Amino acid sequence: MADVSNEKKGPSVGIQSTTDSSNPDTETQRPVSTAKKYLYHIPWASAAELLVVVLTIVGAVVLVVCIDGKEQWPTSIHVGTIRGRELRMSLITPATILSIAHSIIALLIGLAVKDGITMAWWRRTLVGGTVKSLDQDYRFGTSLKTALLAGKEINIIAVATIGAAIAAMAQGPLMQRSLTAKLSTADSSVTMKAQIADEIPPGYTGVNLGSITYGRGASFYTNEFSSVMKNYTDRIPMEPIISGCNGTCTGLIRAPGWVPVCTVSTVPYQYSSFNTDTQNPDKAGDLNNNSSGLPSGSDVFSVLFSDVPSVGDANNNIVWMQMQLDVSYTSLQQLNDTNADGTVTSMNCNGTKTTHSCTLSPALIEYPIIINTQQANGSIQAPVVQIDPSQDPFSYKPVSYQNLSLVGDDVTGHSATVTTNGLTLALKQLYGSYFTLGPFVNNTSNPLEVDVYNPIAATYLNATDEEFVNIGQTCAVQFSNPTPDIIRALNEITLRIGLGATNRTTPVATYTVLQTKPVNRYKATAAYWASSLTITLLSIAMIIPSFYGWWRLGRKVSLNPIEMAEAFNAPVLQHQDAIHKDADHLLELVGERKVKYVPVEHEVGEGSVVQKMEIVDVADPAAPAVASEDRRAKWVGGWHT
Repeated sequence: MADVSNEKKGPSVGIQSTTDSSNPDTETQRPVSTAKKYLYHIPWASAAELLVVVLTIVGAVVLVVCIDGKEQWPTSIHVGTIRGRELRMSLITPATILSIAHSIIALLIGLAVKDGITMAWWRRTLVGGTVKSLDQDYRFGTSLKTALLAGKEINIIAVATIGAAIAAMAQGPLMQRSLTAKLSTADSSVTMKAQIADEIPPGYTGVNLGSITYGRGASFYTNEFSSVMKNYTDRIPMEPIISGCNGTCTGLIRAPGWVPVCTVSTVPYQYSSFNTDTQNPDKAGDLNNNSSGLPSGSDVFSVLFSDVPSVGDANNNIVWMQMQLDVSYTSLQQLNDTNADGTVTSMNCNGTKTTHSCTLSPALIEYPIIINTQQANGSIQAPVVQIDPSQDPFSYKPVSYQNLSLVGDDVTGHSATVTTNGLTLALKQLYGSYFTLGPFVNNTSNPLEVDVYNPIAATYLNATDEEFVNIGQTCAVQFSNPTPDIIRALNEITLRIGLGATNRTTPVATYTVLQTKPVNRYKATAAYWASSLTITLLSIAMIIPSFYGWWRLGRKVSLNPIEMAEAFNAPVLQHQDAIHKDADHLLELVGERKVKYVPVEHEVGEGSVVQKMEIVDVADPAAPAVASEDRRAKWVGGWHT
């Protein structure tokens, strides 16, 4: 500690110890330049530690910012299989990297603050102070509690201790919290292969027990079509034979269907309640009753289907069929006729009747579909397909129109399997319906008689529950258009036929679809990583002042008790060459001395003797006797050779 004695207020030339080459046992002093004095004992290790801390925290921030919004890294990869068991290799994830970064920062800040506190303590000895102040500085550097409670006695050593503690406790959790994962989706264009029959097989849908020549409808379903209809009505998911889709895929696939060509007309419509048809001029002469027994003109809602022979051969045999759909629905407002006393004498409703007349032709069409191969919990399932409900069923693009055979190969007399007539029968059962308002009868609780064929008609009546209950009290009814639903249902059933009719000989078609997969993406929270960065840099700023004055120390310093005892001039460590030595060099000189902590008598005053525990050199003739070496001494810290 040569330059402790050379402490000056202003700039001074430091003292560097050197050994005379002609006499290694002697030590001389020579002046060194100010520039060399500043550079010679720079705490390079501490500077490097703090630099690595800065680079580490900046690297962690860069990592967090760069992977923000990116897909979550896999935690392991498949590397092989042994005896049927999958082998996977774990991968390093960002969370692991951030954890390692925190460990590095905490370690290096701890090392740096230790060096800074050591230099600050020795710097205080150069400035001078009381033994109490030196003890206080030592406590500030070794106890966070003491540093926090320093109060007005706080100094750069306490500040450095607090700064290191802040970095150790707060930096890591904040940086870890800055990076989280959120569920998102990833879109990509993929090639998908599918097997779907491109037309309805001959004789697939129904059995005809009447005259085939004139194209009479089906009497009942075939077994194959019965399964299709059961799955449709039970809403069993459609499971196509596909490959190449992992997730949710959207796009267009080709399958058999129907192309509608519709004409729409809207005419004024007036409904008048009646007892006999002669009281209703708009219905006079209408003697043909519908199945309800009421005049057919009183239908306010109806859906009718029929098979339409399209092409005949030379013998007038039907070659293939189309389908006819006629939909009518009304929207009426009530205008009653009353007596002077307010009694209703006639119920009148005026409004409009809209009619959709559609010819449906079989064709190979492009369906907008959604295929899902992933369940809500993320596991893989068999592909399930549905027609995109958001698409207008009238917008399905036909690839080619099809001349389907009227009947199949199973023809016996006047019975045969039919190709499309079973579909007409199915639609009649699903949607064939009417809603009729009957005669008005005064002084009855229900002045209107209501007749409904197939309750599906009521689903298109725009009415509240209360209005449904009191439907017989008014003719003001408003219906919505069922045509899109009917076309959509017809094409879904036909698509199910295409899926059900697929076999080994069905060609494989290739499609390009948009695949959407649920993925976890990283989300960086700027508030957290910015706080972590700020705390780390603040901690470094709180530690750096503790290195101030390193150039005045003139040598390496530590808080090694041997070095500190030598500085306090402990007799046991005295040596003629122990000048300006750090702990390592000091141990080279006196490290082999055998010492022991023993009571030593000291004279106090005249004739008074006191005993004091001291560490003494047992080889010194004046030292008290020391017991022989115990073999167990090495386990309890005793001296030994």
